[in-house]
Amino acid sequence: MSKRPAEVLTSQEGLGCDSTSTAAAKKKRSNDEEGTVTSGPEVQDGVGDDEASRLAAIIEGAAAGVPYRAASALGKLGVDAAPHVGLLARVLADGGADCLLRCFSATALGRLGEVAAPHADSLVVIMKDAGCDTEVRQSAVKALGILGATVAPQAPAALMEVLADVACHEHVRASAAAALAKVGGDVVAHAAALAAELRRTDKWWCVRQNAAEALGELGEAARPHVGALQGLLNRGDDEHEDCMAVAIEVLQEKLGVDV
Repeated sequence: MSKRPAEVLTSQEGLGCDSTSTAAAKKKRSNDEEGTVTSGPEVQDGVGDDEASRLAAIIEGAAAGVPYRAASALGKLGVDAAPHVGLLARVLADGGADCLLRCFSATALGRLGEVAAPHADSLVVIMKDAGCDTEVRQSAVKALGILGATVAPQAPAALMEVLADVACHEHVRASAAAALAKVGGDVVAHAAALAAELRRTDKWWCVRQNAAEALGELGEAARPHVGALQGLLNRGDDEHEDCMAVAIEVLQEKLGVDV
């Protein structure tokens, strides 16, 4: 299976889905969903109000430590982090804050589930903000997908809106496609929105690739859209090979359709 461009941003010059991330930012970012930072002093995960307060102080710059690690660790404390959820939301909304810290703050909000529910609208605002850094917007998208429709009922509609907005950055749209497979709610509507993306013939193949993969994750809700998946294969050289590979995998392995 090929890497998904919305999660591991590739550099495909001329194909319309090239990376806008800097090499330095990539080096500092996590290679997985745990938000691990690979350099700097350790911040140990812990439990309890004291630990949450210590981590919050690091994020605010009032105590020594790596703020990225502190935000990541705070996102694992559940209800103990409740007094400091507002801090994560403020950092996320602060356009002058460090880009990576904003990304980790968004991810932490997603992990905190119901504790972060009052700030779901903040994630939606960042996701839709065209002036915001693309990676921060992607982190907000991912967080909404993790929170899910139960905790953030506004998330599914917001994700579908961003996915359909051709003026939106392609990596944000691709992330929205992936999030629709996880957010829950009306999967029939989500499948229809994803299938609509497969019918586009623009250069943003990474959006179609993630839409195809997300469609496969929706199970039987994807079956009415077999034709849209097959349509990708009929484009031949006009479609990116990675996108077609995902469509073949979904058709054969997820839906049992011969190709």
